[in-house]
Amino acid sequence: MKIASYSNRTGGFVSSNIGIIQDCYTDAKVKHSCNVSGFAFENTGEIEHSIAKSRTYGKENVAGFCFRNKGSIKESGWLLKEGESRTPSYSDAALAVEYKNVLDVVAKLKLGNAWKTPGSESGPLELNEGGNMYSFAEEAKENSIVKIGNAAELAAVAERIANGDTDAAKAYYLLTADINLHGQKWLPIGLTDTTPFTGIFDGGGHRIINFRIQGKGLDFAGFFGYVKGGRIANLRLDCVVNAAGANIAGALCAVNDRGVIINCGIVGKVSAEKTCGGFVGKNAGVIAKCFFAGAVSRPIAPIVFFLPFTAALVLLLSIGIGIAVSRFAAPPWSPELIDPNARPQVDSGPSTPPPAGSNRISFEMNQEVYVHSVTQVGQIDYVNPNRSTQDVVIRVLVSDAELLRVIGKTGRSAAEQAALEAEEGYDADTSYQELYRSGRIPVGYGIEDMKLSALPDGTTLPAGDYEMIVAIDAYDPETHEKAVVNAQAPITVHIVDPE
Repeated sequence: MKIASYSNRTGGFVSSNIGIIQDCYTDAKVKHSCNVSGFAFENTGEIEHSIAKSRTYGKENVAGFCFRNKGSIKESGWLLKEGESRTPSYSDAALAVEYKNVLDVVAKLKLGNAWKTPGSESGPLELNEGGNMYSFAEEAKENSIVKIGNAAELAAVAERIANGDTDAAKAYYLLTADINLHGQKWLPIGLTDTTPFTGIFDGGGHRIINFRIQGKGLDFAGFFGYVKGGRIANLRLDCVVNAAGANIAGALCAVNDRGVIINCGIVGKVSAEKTCGGFVGKNAGVIAKCFFAGAVSRPIAPIVFFLPFTAALVLLLSIGIGIAVSRFAAPPWSPELIDPNARPQVDSGPSTPPPAGSNRISFEMNQEVYVHSVTQVGQIDYVNPNRSTQDVVIRVLVSDAELLRVIGKTGRSAAEQAALEAEEGYDADTSYQELYRSGRIPVGYGIEDMKLSALPDGTTLPAGDYEMIVAIDAYDPETHEKAVVNAQAPITVHIVDPE
């Protein structure tokens, strides 16, 4: 058995397990070039009644559930619907759970009270969220409870523990409300193995949403960094994790060292590097009745392009970037207001100022954007760097063909659609609808988030993967007139349901 690179191991739920995992699942697209498994890459502990619902993709050392098992795996595996072909690259064919319907899975894996009883053969296979609430009643008698009800209180806990406050590290915390962190970069609770979290964190069934974890500069990247004997329960998170630069990463916690995690769930996107799991990086404790839903994939560098106005069109088209040229006798556009969400940025690329009098567009943005299906908000991280000479307005567009492919309609009324199709030259592949439009983004500024608008009939995009384009309209920073040369870049938008 060859391990292509010992420094990179990715699991949809956990990278490595030497502890106990019971009644857990992943419902996530897991993709990496090598050393990747749908649930656990390595197991020398115990895994029972656990499932990898979705497929795993990779070129080398790929498994649907567990690539290397030297422990115990019981009533667990990756799902394979009857009639579907087995994935030839999977190394763990024996862990396939072949089934006709959901009830068949329940029976084969002997799923108990931790799981909801499906209402029908096609019903969802989910954990019994209400019935799995864990009580710290005995601990509450012996400890004073620190209640957390807002973002400031939550951040203060992480900072105190990171600064070495052992009383804060071993305290009993109770979340009393849902908390929206509004895109904040999160400091892990228990930042290092010398400042670990050792206490109790009861989420109370509440959610902490809309935050991001950046692995750069961290040994342990996650909402919790290093948990040592701590207990975490009844918590839901909705976040984005970029593990690049971290040694170990997981959305809930990087390392669970003899801790207990019960009834917790994650909806999010994890960019995996080194030792990374969707839910936990390394588990040496107990995890029960937990799930991870979303995606785990290799880090994708932001698109970084320098586009002089005289750039060769053939070259740009070959890398998926288009330049649109329009000429008008007089610019018909009104000045665009600066986007209220635009923030100053530090250039990540060359900082050489552009030559005097030159015209150029340069930009950076995420190639894949994960959007919450309820809020329709996703993190695009668009930057108009100082090496550009033009202000820009960006628009996110989806074609009629893509809408028909994913949701089966364009959102227009039958009469409107018929009239459009009757027009000469109509092509579903090149007929676009605008789902997002920024304000003007000045040179040296950027925006983090975008919010998709509804289709003409009021439909918001449901969960799914959509191929879209970002149209980049250039504006003169002094006159605010629209330039005659503009760019387009492809992006993939993943709409993800909350649990």
